[in-house]
Amino acid sequence: MATQQAGQRPGPSAQADLGEQLVDLFDHPEVGHLEFHRAWLLSVLESGDFGAGAKVIQAYGKFSDQFTRPAAALALGGIGETHWFRGKKNEVMALGPWERRCVLIGARCLPRDEAHHWLRSIKPQLNHLDRTIASWAR
Repeated sequence: MATQQAGQRPGPSAQADLGEQLVDLFDHPEVGHLEFHRAWLLSVLESGDFGAGAKVIQAYGKFSDQFTRPAAALALGGIGETHWFRGKKNEVMALGPWERRCVLIGARCLPRDEAHHWLRSIKPQLNHLDRTIASWAR
């Protein structure tokens, strides 16, 4: 295995492995039982440099707390899981306020035209803060 120089970023396969290892920590008894830890671990994945999309989708479905699900939505946006966001477009108004806002932000991974038309179609249903976030996310 090649060594990495200090200050260099790992390659794509190493980053994907690291992303999966971070999500695997959800099953660790000392780390995964706290929703703050899960949200913190997911925040690393928002940069889009990590894989683990399938595992983050599983975590989104498995945990229903107010920290993990919004963080998972942001991570999925960073990872670029467009198919997941396409499935959420019809149910975004049924989500809690912070989770909905994270889905609106994460939807930036959708093609620009698709995101623009979808956000414009739901704009009348959004409150002022949600509209502001949707405008910013475009």
